[in-house]
Amino acid sequence: MTAIDDKYAALKAAGFDLGAPKGPETFCPDRTGRFRHYDHGSIYWHPTTGAHEVHGAIHAKWASLGWEESWLGYPRTDEGPAGTDGRISHFQHGDIKWTPTNGAVDQASVTWGAYWNRDAAFHKNKIAALHNDHRMVSLAVQRLSSSSVVYAAVWLKSSDTDQHEIHGVDEAGLAKFLETEAAQGHSIELISASGDGADRVWAATTRPGEPPLMWFPRMTDGASTDPGSLLAMNKIAQRNQAVLTSLTLFENSGASWAAGVYRRDPDTIPWSVYETHPTAPDDDMAKLPIQLAHGGRVELTAVSDDQWASLYRDDDIGPGASFSGLTPAEMDAKVETHRKLGYLPRHIDMGGTDDHRFSVIFKKRIDPLPRRLVITGTPVPELTVLDEAMAGYLKRTGIRAANLAVAQDHRLIYARAFTWSAQGYPIAQPQTSFRIGSESKVLTAILIRQLMEDPTTRPQFGDDSKIDHLLALDPPPGMTKTKGFEDITVLELIKHQTAVARNFASFDPEVVAAFGKSLPARSKLDFAAFMMCQPFDPPKGDYRNTNYLFLGALVQKLTGGMWFDALKSRVLTPLGLTLPTPSGSTLARRRPQEVLSHDWNMDLPASLMSADQPLVRSGYGNVNLEEVGDAIGGMAFPSCDLVKVLASFSKTSKHRLLNTYTPADIMFAGNATDGRVEWTHNGGLSNTDALMAIRDDGISWAVTYNAGAPQREMQPDYDELIDAVMDTLPTHDLFPSVGLAPLA
Repeated sequence: MTAIDDKYAALKAAGFDLGAPKGPETFCPDRTGRFRHYDHGSIYWHPTTGAHEVHGAIHAKWASLGWEESWLGYPRTDEGPAGTDGRISHFQHGDIKWTPTNGAVDQASVTWGAYWNRDAAFHKNKIAALHNDHRMVSLAVQRLSSSSVVYAAVWLKSSDTDQHEIHGVDEAGLAKFLETEAAQGHSIELISASGDGADRVWAATTRPGEPPLMWFPRMTDGASTDPGSLLAMNKIAQRNQAVLTSLTLFENSGASWAAGVYRRDPDTIPWSVYETHPTAPDDDMAKLPIQLAHGGRVELTAVSDDQWASLYRDDDIGPGASFSGLTPAEMDAKVETHRKLGYLPRHIDMGGTDDHRFSVIFKKRIDPLPRRLVITGTPVPELTVLDEAMAGYLKRTGIRAANLAVAQDHRLIYARAFTWSAQGYPIAQPQTSFRIGSESKVLTAILIRQLMEDPTTRPQFGDDSKIDHLLALDPPPGMTKTKGFEDITVLELIKHQTAVARNFASFDPEVVAAFGKSLPARSKLDFAAFMMCQPFDPPKGDYRNTNYLFLGALVQKLTGGMWFDALKSRVLTPLGLTLPTPSGSTLARRRPQEVLSHDWNMDLPASLMSADQPLVRSGYGNVNLEEVGDAIGGMAFPSCDLVKVLASFSKTSKHRLLNTYTPADIMFAGNATDGRVEWTHNGGLSNTDALMAIRDDGISWAVTYNAGAPQREMQPDYDELIDAVMDTLPTHDLFPSVGLAPLA
């Protein structure tokens, strides 16, 4: 008997019959909880909640949201009465309440109160009435005129009420208050300001505990490179694992200023502030759907006259909505509408003197959904050190997913995927594809070496052949080939020993214009013709993406087809690899088996994949990864598939991709250490981090992450971890377990 069986029996004994089982008891996707469906409902069990039933309209609503993978999580109670005619089920992170009027609505489980556009007397009375059993979580002040100041606040019922508040003071009064509070162990928490010069009014709260990493009462609206600007301070905070937790905008002698509080962020979650000045709130709001599509959410908004700013975080909190530029009447209507839908106004700001406007963020949860670690793939007891290292790295960096595979000689001995995210986030599998960035160059080098071995193409070229002669490209109209390009050899390109321009990414508008075409760029050969006319960038010998643009174009010239067609026929198909593909350049073109990647800075550049160039999340539209970038950094691979490519070079492999060439001929970097030689290559995009290695002792490995590498964190030392257990490595071959044929 399981806990679900016991619950079913207890319900039946109490007179509530869920009916016959509709299937066996089954693990949930997180491999922790379990469930069983019946004719008239379901019972779900989780070790932290126990077993609870869900049925009827509440059951249907929960199912429509995504069951336990929704923002609500697992049920923590059975269904019970709510008021005189309602029903309610409590879940881990919220409730579903049914009433005859509204039906079943998923809602916040907290008690809250909010007001806006209220005078100082009302605000003061609310503080007196609520401070004993509520906590203020949002505060805003607005000076409408020299004699009129209004306030907005959101309060949540809480046992954590050690909070002090001040309002209606100037900057000197605020400074004195904070000095007194510091002597009592309190530091600034919420901040708001409004008005210009001598008319400026401040409001703030303080709390006990660790003080903020930084707090600034005056930041300019300059660029991130301007010292003292809001955007520059944000960059400093991000480098020091801190996050902006309170933000206010105000005017200063006609200029726009900001004040903000930065606190340590133990979860290391990517975040970014988008400041729009002096544009309309509609432009600020236009960024919201872009971020939502990539898993981001708006956490703070701030407004002051013609200045708007929003802070986005790349984490999960469940359903939400955000609005800016609301009139007082629109604000009232939005709150009432969303209250009926189960939302609470988590954050309110006000701004403008000539045009009184509001911004508001609605949520059903107060705090982000807790993250959980899910590891998939065959457990390998001899290599638990890798499990521990990967899990620790994800938790330290906040990266959501990773994939690691290790081979010894021709055998796959380890292939596991790691997901560190909230419920509802797709669980990575060993066969999940990740972007591999510049590791794609190794595949291009393999193709070049294969063509050098191929009897049909070998007579045409070798290491010393000149790329200019092989490509035989005409410059774009009106452009001239750079002097010295005619002397560059194939080997110099493979080994990054040229002085060609370092990068070609983002040249798309210039390239298509040079050939009288429009975005998106479609031709690798057009890019090669354009880049051979660009000035050299000495000195020679350092890493350059453009080297492999020319090599990718050469593959197409010699094979008469597209680069990926050559890769598929010459590398993937011989090894039985069906999952690797060029990564989708846009979110809409992302392949079903490819994990979503997350840009660390949450940047919103202009798209290069359509002529109108709308804003896109970095990594999904601002780089052409398919037609142009596939040979340089555009491929997506499961790590186990990538390791099969590497392991094919082992002495025991019966499926070799090259006959005479070795890893030293295809890899950029090689080094001798601890009595062995290792060749490595990394790969990185704004939303990708990858690393792979081939060792002459038979070990090869590849690791991929679905986010860019944090500046302050080093990846685990995979070689050191493997070396520590070299004498006890398993003898199994896991290639069949991930759907791949053995190499032996």
